Amino acid sequence: MAIAGRLMGQDGSPGRAGHSWASHAAAAVVLVTGLGITITLSAVTASGHHRTNAKLLALETRLISDDIAAADPLYVEDHLGGAASLAAATDGSAATFATGRASSRQNRARRSASPVAPHSSRRC
Repeated sequence: MAIAGRLMGQDGSPGRAGHSWASHAAAAVVLVTGLGITITLSAVTASGHHRTNAKLLALETRLISDDIAAADPLYVEDHLGGAASLAAATDGSAATFATGRASSRQNRARRSASPVAPHSSRRC
C-alpha cells in the first residue's frame, strides 16, 4: 500500500505520475527558449562579424591604394614603349632585338651608376 500511496497520492489523485507531464513540458519550454536565445545570439554575432570584415577590407583596400599612389612609378609604360619601338625598328628580328635589349640594359646600368639620374636604380 505504501507504493500505491506514493503513485496515487493520499487522496486518490495521481501523485508523481501526474507531475511527469508538467516537468516534461517545463523542460521542453526551457529547451526551446535556450535554442531561441542561442540562434538569436548566433545571428547577431554573425552579422557583426560580416560587418567588421567588410569594414576591414575597405580599410585595407584604401591603405593599399594610398601606398601604391605614394610609391614611385613603375615605369611600365616606358619599358613597354621602348620594347615596342625596338621591335618595330628591328622588323621583328629576334637576334637584332636581343642585341638592342642588351645595349639598352648596359645604358641603364651606366645611368644608374651616375649620381645625376634619380630613381634610375628602380628601373628594370
